[in-house]
Amino acid sequence: MSFQSLVNSVFEGVYDDFQSIAPWGKSGDGGNDGYIPSVGHYLQVYGPKAGSSWTSAAAAKKAEEDFLKLKVQWVGLQRYSFVLNDRFQGVPAPVEQKLQRIQTTHKIKADAIACAKLTNSFTKLPEHLMIEIVGGVPSEQPGVIDTRAMGELIDHLASKAAAISTRSKGLAPDFEEKLEFNGLSDEIGSRLRANSYQSADVTAFLDTRDQWLAQGIAQELRNLYEGSKSTITGVEDAADLRYVWMLEEIVPNSAKQNIYTQKAFQGAAEVILAHFFEACDVYDKPTAGSGAT
Repeated sequence: MSFQSLVNSVFEGVYDDFQSIAPWGKSGDGGNDGYIPSVGHYLQVYGPKAGSSWTSAAAAKKAEEDFLKLKVQWVGLQRYSFVLNDRFQGVPAPVEQKLQRIQTTHKIKADAIACAKLTNSFTKLPEHLMIEIVGGVPSEQPGVIDTRAMGELIDHLASKAAAISTRSKGLAPDFEEKLEFNGLSDEIGSRLRANSYQSADVTAFLDTRDQWLAQGIAQELRNLYEGSKSTITGVEDAADLRYVWMLEEIVPNSAKQNIYTQKAFQGAAEVILAHFFEACDVYDKPTAGSGAT
């Protein structure tokens, strides 16, 4: 599926009156790749193919040129969105600056919709529409579409080769106290420490997403930890067993079909647990005056 087709499918799922526009005649599409007539919202899609090179200057130029076409050839323009396949790198400053000038000069709303926002809209669609957009899910591979908030994060981390950290990273002030308070063994503590050095990858990823995604992941992990406490109780090494249980729950079923894929996703899951362990979203936070358990 092309980026243009994906954009059209998502907007058709979100807005009942969204209309896609096909180029026609000498004038092409007049800078309009799709619009929502009821609110005068027009889109221009810029989706460089995977593997191709593009520059922020070229994207900014296209954003302006297509807006000027829209202004001349289409009526009722109230909002202009430049939909950019930024490959989750963030909207380049020249594009944002160009859109700000358009907004100020022409007195309309002008904004960028990059992959992060598009993904957010996609994940809010009903599951049957998500499956329809991606072309269906084979019945023998359940769970290929991970609709959890953390699904996007673990997929990103699993596909990213872990780099050896050369930076000195300080742990959260109460990191060691929290390990002791929760009764975690030296082995699990060492794994949490080691994986915390990759937590910058989690932060960098979430910085390119809307705030709701980080909040959603944190809430899912809090619920997961509560589930581990109700599932594993009254046994020796309960804290360690809960760690293993949560790892098993975080890794999607679709990744467990292949040993190499499972290993990559398990590594990603441990990075996620380490990151949110420091943020106190999994395991209990030591209270003032509390002792180790």
